[in-house]
Amino acid sequence: MGLLFVGNKLMEKEVSINKSYNLPKETQLIIHDSNYVVVYTEGCNWLLFNKETYKIYQFFEKKHTIKEAYTLFDNNLVNNVIREIEAKNFENCINTEQHEEKSVFIYLTNNCNLRCPYCYMYSGELIIQELELEQWKAILLELSKNGYKNITFSGGEPLLYKSFKELCIFANTLGFNICVLSNGILWDDKLISELSGSISEVQLSLDGYDCASYKFVRDYDGFDKVLDTLDKLDKLGIFTSLSVTPLYEKLDNFINHYKDFALFLNERYPNTQIKFSYELMPGRTIKISKEENQIYRSSITNLVREIDSDYFDDNFYINLKTKQRITSCGYGGLTISSEGKVYLCNRIFSDKSVGEITKGNIQELENIAKNSMDDKSLSNVYPCAKCPLKYICGGGCRLEFKENKNPKIKYKYIRACSNENRKIFLDRMISANEYFYE
Repeated sequence: MGLLFVGNKLMEKEVSINKSYNLPKETQLIIHDSNYVVVYTEGCNWLLFNKETYKIYQFFEKKHTIKEAYTLFDNNLVNNVIREIEAKNFENCINTEQHEEKSVFIYLTNNCNLRCPYCYMYSGELIIQELELEQWKAILLELSKNGYKNITFSGGEPLLYKSFKELCIFANTLGFNICVLSNGILWDDKLISELSGSISEVQLSLDGYDCASYKFVRDYDGFDKVLDTLDKLDKLGIFTSLSVTPLYEKLDNFINHYKDFALFLNERYPNTQIKFSYELMPGRTIKISKEENQIYRSSITNLVREIDSDYFDDNFYINLKTKQRITSCGYGGLTISSEGKVYLCNRIFSDKSVGEITKGNIQELENIAKNSMDDKSLSNVYPCAKCPLKYICGGGCRLEFKENKNPKIKYKYIRACSNENRKIFLDRMISANEYFYE
């Protein structure tokens, strides 16, 4: 019997009417806005039904055949249920964790030519502590031998590191994919040309939509210079992205004006990604309340939807398309400070160093990272441990996990969560559902 599946493409698959489904037992039903969402609680998969089609799914849970379902229910509704189960490959749910290529984040310098108010690195205000070029070369060589493929250079402003160009070229000879996080002010034609074959990506900070709004954030007339840098990088085929962090003050004004600028950028630089900050962390002069950050997050989210209505569905799919469970926020990857201290998160002022790269063994540091990740696994965190969405959500920032001191809660850590956070994920699961059809 032929059934038509509808997903990103039209597909056909033959399913016998005598088939009965061997559906996973590790599921939980969540009723959300009249949607019946059946979540596979040990991995990253779900089914979406309404009240009527959920009854048919329950019928299949009892091992009844498709033929039997046709005799009791509307055939079109039965087909919808079959399509959902088959297209989501729900009989064969996987519970493996996401595995990505090994990456390292390196702060080359804590020196900077700007003094941005939201800078959580307080760059430019601290004693300049930097490893020498030969030290970094030895470190990169060891990282390469241990399977690292991706490297991000940041600062401060990484171009202020005196051997920046030489280090990028050396890292490229080792086969690293190199991303540079920069404010975009110090690039010139010569440097861009010399590094065009070595760097994979440059992320530029551009916090305004015109000269005045940029200067309001950074207290510097750099808007035109950053756009010029973007233009030159784009023309040489270097992948670029823009990091945008508006301040809470005058946020409404930013929201009202940025959409037109974003449309201009998308038209002129269609391959450039715009990456907004959704939260303001404590920085040089930033002290923002939890309530203000909620307003900030909501405002930026609405702006992004205005710019690209499919943005969140697309990115939700990109993050979860393998249906492997999310168990980390990125915590556990190696971050190295400018003086060689090693951290498990790039928010190094909020974390504790686990060693020094010039004194330790990379494999030993990786073991420390693994043990820390195991310690902060979702099975040790309340309320994540029993949440059916834990491997879809991933548990959020590990630095926000607090040691549990409540004897009535048996878990080692607790984290803040809310019904609103759960609603966000359910809404995305529903709106992006057919993206995940096989």
